Amino acid sequence: MRASLAPPLRPRFPAPETIIRGAAKRRTVRKIAAMAAVLLLSTGLAWLIDPAYDTRQVVTGAGRTSTLTMADGSRIQLNTDSELRIESRLFSRRITLLRGEAGFDVAHTYRSFVVEAHRTTVTDIGTVFDVRNQEDGALVSVQQGAVEVRSDSGPPLVLTADQSVRSSDGKLERLADLEPGQSGAWRRGKLYFNATPLREAALDMQRYLAQPVVLADARIGDLRLSGEYNIKDVNDLLRVLPTILPVTVKRSPGAIVISATSATPGNTAK
Repeated sequence: MRASLAPPLRPRFPAPETIIRGAAKRRTVRKIAAMAAVLLLSTGLAWLIDPAYDTRQVVTGAGRTSTLTMADGSRIQLNTDSELRIESRLFSRRITLLRGEAGFDVAHTYRSFVVEAHRTTVTDIGTVFDVRNQEDGALVSVQQGAVEVRSDSGPPLVLTADQSVRSSDGKLERLADLEPGQSGAWRRGKLYFNATPLREAALDMQRYLAQPVVLADARIGDLRLSGEYNIKDVNDLLRVLPTILPVTVKRSPGAIVISATSATPGNTAK
């Protein structure tokens, strides 16, 4: 039998609905607190279990490259105008590519090797690979072995030799298989173009020059350039470019300007 409060006492006690709402609110607060505690605990444990004992920042200037060897024998090559941070941890090696491009020749140890670049995570499975930081993502290519590539959305992809993937806005896109010698050509001091649109080739050239390379006519950006050229003599490539494509190259104090000739810019040249 349900008891009821006498009328004089009822105002002194909260209504059942108020008690239920209060209990529900307390349960919600406890759940949030528990989740926060778990998050803090897991973060703290991760730091305790895999602490960083050495952090290095490496930078290369425009037109320069550099090579460094980690204590475990892994080799990292930085391309022109690049910057990365290396964290040596107890159970992992974590690299953050802040800008530019780097190549990795990973020594196999008990520690994992992870590279992060612009919302893209590359985990080494035993390989030689390159990562290039781009405006809206990253470009990953493999010379030997395999890597696992993850982005913000979608399943991860596993790449093997001569395969590459581009991440853009958090999504992964498999690219056509690379030609032999194309991946990692810059490590050999070469610029490698394989029917590459001139607009993309110009951006690659500019990375090794102090002056910007400007296309005076957007239409010539569709012209295609092929061949292997020396990185240390990009100026020589610009000198001979008019013999390869229907363009002219003029230098001013502020820029290197590539313009169309009387030939039809829409024609494809190789």
